[in-house]
Amino acid sequence: MILDGAGYHRTEQVKEWAFMLNIELYYLPPYSPNLNPIERLWKAMNEKVINNRYFTSPKVFRGKYSASPMSYYRNLPGCWRAALMTASRR
Repeated sequence: MILDGAGYHRTEQVKEWAFMLNIELYYLPPYSPNLNPIERLWKAMNEKVINNRYFTSPKVFRGKYSASPMSYYRNLPGCWRAALMTASRR
């Protein structure tokens, strides 16, 4: 399993759980958002939806999200594959 360096990912509880389930843990290097796929989603959300706005309710936020170009979000898995391929060559 690939994890970022968040403290809660490095707890003994997580390590023990992974050991019991025979899961190997791999940690991303510090300050490498380009290797963390969720960071691309957060970037897209900031650029396409949030833009430093305050939403008065979850319904208003969902409306703004629904109005954003879905093609951008559909392309994210391809970006993730490209990032993983680039990282694996290093």
